[in-house]
Amino acid sequence: MIPEHQMSGYNIFGSQRAKERDDIKKYGYIRQSLPQTQSLLNFKEVSKNQFINVSSNPMKEGSRHSIDDIDMAYDFKGVPSYLITQSLGIAPSVTFIQGKGWAGAMQFFAHENIGNCSYRENNLKLSHGSAIIPEEDVTREVNGKVTISNVTGEIHHGFLYSVDWYDQSFFHELKCAKINYSPDILLEVIALAKQIDEK
Repeated sequence: MIPEHQMSGYNIFGSQRAKERDDIKKYGYIRQSLPQTQSLLNFKEVSKNQFINVSSNPMKEGSRHSIDDIDMAYDFKGVPSYLITQSLGIAPSVTFIQGKGWAGAMQFFAHENIGNCSYRENNLKLSHGSAIIPEEDVTREVNGKVTISNVTGEIHHGFLYSVDWYDQSFFHELKCAKINYSPDILLEVIALAKQIDEK
């Protein structure tokens, strides 16, 4: 974590960050329409032709029906089944390590109260990844771990509720899409992130 003004490129993205902070103060969310929101809202329709047969090439990206269909480099736990209303698929993520497998995965699911969500896990030790995080954005909402949460969207286009959290081994991303905005939905997504983190 470092102060935002010390981040490389701050002179380029500083005005965008100021606009985002102003939006959050005025509306409670960042006013911006994101394609990912529509993709998650309509995931069942969007993804129905995206599933692939990977038996011939485990390195191929694309949606699978089960984690068992992905050659993982570690034991991916994902979202516990008791938190999922309906599993919508899973895809390899991050990078494929020759001789080991994938260093991450993204799980898609429906949650009874929140809607359609994605959970992405990046094994930082395998991917050799790291994150530079502006300390102004950091909370400790997910079980005391470095956490960033926000809502991005526009009325009539939907909202993406995002919770990212970090520990020594993993970078976790939970994103859920709803057509409407409510601060209570963000609290529900944070509560879900806590439950996922406890797995």
